[in-house]
Amino acid sequence: MSPPRLFGRRHERHQFNPADVLWGIPLRPRHSDDDDPAAHRGSVQHAYPIGIDARAICGYEPPKYQTAGGPSRAALALASDAYNPRCLKCSALISTASAEAADN
Repeated sequence: MSPPRLFGRRHERHQFNPADVLWGIPLRPRHSDDDDPAAHRGSVQHAYPIGIDARAICGYEPPKYQTAGGPSRAALALASDAYNPRCLKCSALISTASAEAADN
């Protein structure tokens, strides 16, 4: 039996359904979300719950930009698998069909 953990927290990780997340990258300043994907080359893409752009499922918070007369918000661009690697933490939190089949 292992000794009890003194300072660490034990918690179960929430598994997300792949259909409930969108992969995106932080929008670079002075770029639009529908421009050349090579402009965002090398940016790590994170998984965001649909409708929540302020925080990725791994805890990453993209930079927020001030909008004219409104509150600051996160600006995201759609990612390309050819140019942008996926976050390993986000990938680990997304459930796969094989993992769900093994649990049942």
